[in-house]
Amino acid sequence: MDIGVGLPMKALEADELAEFAHTIESGPFASLSLGDRLAYECHDVLTVLAYVAAITSRLRLSTSVLCLPLYREGVVAKQAASIDRLSKGRLSLGLGLGGRETDFAVSPAQWEGRGARFEEQLATMQRIWRGEPAFPGTGPVGPVPFTPGGLGFVEAGLAGTLTLAGVTPGDALLATLTYRLVSYWLPIPAGGVAYLIFRRRYP
Repeated sequence: MDIGVGLPMKALEADELAEFAHTIESGPFASLSLGDRLAYECHDVLTVLAYVAAITSRLRLSTSVLCLPLYREGVVAKQAASIDRLSKGRLSLGLGLGGRETDFAVSPAQWEGRGARFEEQLATMQRIWRGEPAFPGTGPVGPVPFTPGGLGFVEAGLAGTLTLAGVTPGDALLATLTYRLVSYWLPIPAGGVAYLIFRRRYP
């Protein structure tokens, strides 16, 4: 069993963050994670993980979770791929819808329709990570992730996203495993599985 440690949701000073990361890496822990908020006194989650990637060598780095509809998917895809490359494949990008209207208000991003937007964003990010154009008429967005295709990013966040949407943890795990099985035959994004389950709950 692998055990991970979550960073406190506060704006740690650089020396505090470094001490925290080094203590975790020197112990029996496999990963370090951090949540994502905007209207809260904490650092940007991807900036923190980039910093930790630079001062550690083996810890997996996880977002738990990054609220994707708050951001532009092309920018997030590039940031995540960059961290994954620089850390040699140590990033797990847990993705969620976001459940606090205050975060959407300060982004600013549309609260309504975030479920459908989340699905579209996942599909776009998968295209980017495969080295394909993000949208018709655009060029590719580099770099591609160290992890081939970046598929681990989406799968890592699927079960957590479903749980945030009100699905029981058991059903979320079942949906994730079902996606992994079905995806061998049908080229659907992981978000499609989540979308079918929570689309009515989050129109």
